[in-house]
Amino acid sequence: MTKKRPAISPQPTTPFENDKLRRAASAEYLTEYLLGKHATRKERNDSNSFILNVNAPWGIGKTYFLTNWAESLRQRGYVVVVFDAWQNDYCEQPLIGFMSEVEEQLTSALGRTTKARASLTKLLDSGKKIVSVAPAIIAATAVKQLTGMTTDNIGDMATASAGEVAEKIRDKLYEQNKETKAAIASFKSSLSSIVTHFEEDSKSKLPIFFFVDELDRCRPNYAIELLETVKHLFGVNGVYFVIATDTEQLCASVNAVYGERFSADKYLRRFFHAEYTFPTLDNELYTDYLLSKFGLQNSDRLVTPSLSPKRTFNISPPNQNSSFFCAISDLFGLTLRDQEQTAEIIDAVFLTTGDRKFHFPALLTWAAIKQSRSDIFKDLYDSSARGLKKLQDSFKKDTHYVGHSDGRTSLKNLSDIVCRIVEWTHETQERLYERYNHISHSVDNAILGLALNQGTFGDYPELVSNASSISRGVKSV
Repeated sequence: MTKKRPAISPQPTTPFENDKLRRAASAEYLTEYLLGKHATRKERNDSNSFILNVNAPWGIGKTYFLTNWAESLRQRGYVVVVFDAWQNDYCEQPLIGFMSEVEEQLTSALGRTTKARASLTKLLDSGKKIVSVAPAIIAATAVKQLTGMTTDNIGDMATASAGEVAEKIRDKLYEQNKETKAAIASFKSSLSSIVTHFEEDSKSKLPIFFFVDELDRCRPNYAIELLETVKHLFGVNGVYFVIATDTEQLCASVNAVYGERFSADKYLRRFFHAEYTFPTLDNELYTDYLLSKFGLQNSDRLVTPSLSPKRTFNISPPNQNSSFFCAISDLFGLTLRDQEQTAEIIDAVFLTTGDRKFHFPALLTWAAIKQSRSDIFKDLYDSSARGLKKLQDSFKKDTHYVGHSDGRTSLKNLSDIVCRIVEWTHETQERLYERYNHISHSVDNAILGLALNQGTFGDYPELVSNASSISRGVKSV
């Protein structure tokens, strides 16, 4: 028997206690929305199952969000089953892993009530029955999709002897289809009984929540089959699903199965009753979180000039490193994923260079170029004038200004400083001293003066290039 992958997210005792990205507000909003939806539908005697898609891009920390939200609901008296789809996508059939989690998590929630335990046992037995006959039904569906004919059509075209075989196959599929329908009906009936138990239990409240995480990371076929399973088996009053995805990635999974011309977005909408899109994170807030995570915010190995990059002339940064990282990310158009990968590159450089100190604006510049301008990184690495021109042209109108932290009015465009750093990377210490003695702009002076104190950064491109080769696959928390 295949061993199940271990869970990776322990239950928090105080939900959102260390939430540096202010996601608790979204959890509270969605809680009130779903509870309101449940109460309204119940009052109107409407169909009262619901599937919500929480659409969040990479970097928001969907697992952290779902884990903490689930615990906050449990502490309010709601039953929550959390299923990590990616940890279970080694199973051929999604229902197998899903029912395993349902059994484990509902068993403790149901307590020792005999009737409720009997309903859970019946639910599990029905699930096993569905799993056992599903492959044959899927095979029949595949025949229809591949040939354009049902088993009836195939039987009509067969010879007399072959027709007998086709008839037996058809009869077998017919019986299995009946068994599947009966098993699904039994499954839903058992699930309804469990819902009723929780409704009558003074310690629990409705609806029952099922949270599905990491669906967009799964094999395309697995992701689609899990959605179909949720839609057709769990559509029971009092059962509410929350499925967290990067919807863009999930659409790519659908297209991988059905083709690029297939309308993936339209297809996915039929599974969800509503979609909540996470608010765009404040970039400075995310930067503070990211640098704290990697220990870069106040690291004594990063030396930063007393300068402040800002989008306006109002210069009052809370932290020099965060300020530079935020501005560079904005200038280069780094996504949340790009920003975390850039921080990972810097961290990898740290891990492989002992206690060496680094000129932070220069190291960050090269890491950002490698992450977001990889097509011209080699040209810049080789000190190509063509590469520098491409870099300059890649920046749109630059509204970032760099000035002194003490408020002096000598300002310079950030893109100019980035290009200066690239130029200075390939120059000798003697040449840099010569430049320093003839530079009139105080911002350039501060950047270059710090470089001379730390030594040149001529090996930064190589360090970044090596670090980037092991910085993939970062998972946000």
